[in-house]
Amino acid sequence: MRENNLFLRVSKNIVYILFAILVLYMFLTSLVSTCVMVYTDEHTFYLKDYALVISAGLICFLLLLTFVRKKVRLTERGMRILLTACTAVWFAVLIAIVYFTQLPSVYDQQRVYAGAAQLLRGDYSEWQPYRYFHAYPYINGMVLMECPFLWLFGEEKAYIAMQYINIIFWYIALLAISKMAGLYFGKMAERFTYLGLLGFIPMWFYVTFVYGTLPGLCFSAVALLFEKRYEDTDKWQYMAGSLLCIIFGVAWKSNYQIFLIALMILFFMDGLRRKKWLPFAGAAVSLMLLCFELTVISGIMHRITGEPVDGGTPTIAWVAMGLQESSIAPGWYNSYTEIIPVEFDHDVEAMKAASWQNLKETLELFADQPEYCLRFFSRKLASMWNNPAFQCFTEVTKCNTTGGLNYWMKDLLYDGGVKNAVLRVILDLMHSMTLFGMVLHVILNRKRQKLADAALMITFLGGFFFHVVWEAMGQYAVPYYVLLMPYAVQGYLLATEKIGNLRLDREQGLRGIAGQLLRSTSFRLGLALAAVVLFITFAEFSWLTSSIKLQGEESDYIWYCTHETQWKETDYKKI
Repeated sequence: MRENNLFLRVSKNIVYILFAILVLYMFLTSLVSTCVMVYTDEHTFYLKDYALVISAGLICFLLLLTFVRKKVRLTERGMRILLTACTAVWFAVLIAIVYFTQLPSVYDQQRVYAGAAQLLRGDYSEWQPYRYFHAYPYINGMVLMECPFLWLFGEEKAYIAMQYINIIFWYIALLAISKMAGLYFGKMAERFTYLGLLGFIPMWFYVTFVYGTLPGLCFSAVALLFEKRYEDTDKWQYMAGSLLCIIFGVAWKSNYQIFLIALMILFFMDGLRRKKWLPFAGAAVSLMLLCFELTVISGIMHRITGEPVDGGTPTIAWVAMGLQESSIAPGWYNSYTEIIPVEFDHDVEAMKAASWQNLKETLELFADQPEYCLRFFSRKLASMWNNPAFQCFTEVTKCNTTGGLNYWMKDLLYDGGVKNAVLRVILDLMHSMTLFGMVLHVILNRKRQKLADAALMITFLGGFFFHVVWEAMGQYAVPYYVLLMPYAVQGYLLATEKIGNLRLDREQGLRGIAGQLLRSTSFRLGLALAAVVLFITFAEFSWLTSSIKLQGEESDYIWYCTHETQWKETDYKKI
C-alpha cells in the first residue's frame, strides 16, 4: 500500500536506505575480519577472516535450508513439540550456566548491588558529594530496581537469584521480539525468530551479568510490542502499557532512552499516518519521559538520602571519551570520566569546559587527518558490532575473582582454551549467517517495505548512531543487535521460497537459464554483492584497509593465547 503522506514516504526511504547501508557494511566487515576481546585487560584484537570460504559456506547453507524446506514438512503438532523441546533444553543450559559459574558481583555491578544493600540499611554514604552515586546519578534507577530483590532474597543470596531471574527477563524479551516478527512477517517468521534468539549464544552468558542489560531490554522490547499492538488495534490500553514498560526499561538502565526516543518517533508517525490525536499524545508523554524521568528518579533518591543529586560527571565528558583512544579499542572506557573530576576538583562547569575543549581538539585532529578519522571510527564500530561474542566472555571471566570456575568452564571461556577456540569459530560463522540473512531481506523485501513495520529498525539505527559518538561497549551493542533477528529470518524465508519456486527448463540451455535469472533484479543485486565481496577480498587500497579490512593482528593474538595462560592454574582468579 502506497503511503500518501510525503513526510512518511521520505522517512521510510531514509530508514530503509540507512538500514541497508549499515547492514551491508556490517556484513562485508564480518566476511574479511573479526574482533576478539581478551580476558586480561579486555584489549581488542582485529583478526583476518576468509571471505571467499565464508561466502561459499553461506551459499551452501542457503541451498541446504531450501532443500530442508522443500523436503521436511512439520505438522502443527510436530512444530509445537520442537519448540517445546528447544525451550526446555534452553532453560536447562542457562540454569546450568548460572549454577556452575556462581559468579560474584564485581566492579560497577558490585557498586550498584552494594548501593542497593546500603540503601535498604539506611546507609547513604555513597550518595555524599564526590562519592560513586553522586558522580554517576544516572545509576540511581538501577539501584532502586535492585532493592526489591535484595529485600526478597536477602543480601547474601540476591545476586545469584538475580542471575536466575535474568533468564526470565531475556526469555520475555525474546518472546516480544518474536511476536513482533510474527506481526510483521507472519507465523513462520515468528517461530524461526524465536528459535534463532534461543540459539543466540552470547546472551546465554549475559544472564550472569547483573547490570540492568536484560531487565531493561525486557521492558523496552515489550514496550515496542505494545506500541505495535496499539497501532494495529487502536486500544489505548496498549499505549498505556507501552509507556509504563519503557519507564521501567529506562529505570533499569538509562541507555534504554534510545528505545524511548524510538517510541516517541513511532507514536508521532502513527499520528500522521492515521490522522488521530491520541498517538500524538503518546509521543508527547514519551518526550516528557525523555526529559524528566531520570530527573524524577534522582529526585526520589534525594528525598530518600537527603544528599544532593546535581553533581556528577557531565554528559559531554562521556562524548569526549567516546572519541578518544583507549587500550581496549577506540572509543572505549579509558578513565577520562574519572580523571577530570579529580583534576578539576569536581567543579561541574570546569569539567564541562574542559570536555568541550577536548572534544574540539579531537574534531580538529579528525579534520586534519581524515585517514586516521576513518580508521578510528571503523575500528570503534567494528569492536562493537564485529565481535561475534559481544563481550560476553570477558563479562564472565572478569567476575572470576574467587577462582570458582572449573577447568571445563575456563577452557570454554578463556582465550587459548580449545573449547574457546571452537566456540569462537562457531560464533563467527553464526554472526556472518545472521548478517547474510539481513542482506537477503534488504535485497528481496525492498519493494514491500512499510514504515509501520520498521520499529525494530528505527531502534537499531538510533543505537548504532548514538554509539558512534558515545562510549563503545559490546554490552551496549547487543540489545540492538538482537532486534535484527526477525529481518535475518525473513531474509532466509524469502530466499528459500524464491529458490524453491524456480522452474528452470533444461531445454532452454545454459543461455536461456542465464537470461531468465538475469531478468530478475534480485539476482542482479546478488551478483553485484558477489562482485563487491571479490573486490574487498583482493583489493589493498589504504582506505579499504582503514575501514572494512581491519585485520593483521593474528600473530599477536596467537602469541597471547600461547603465553597468557594463567587461567590454566587450578586456583586462578581475576584480581
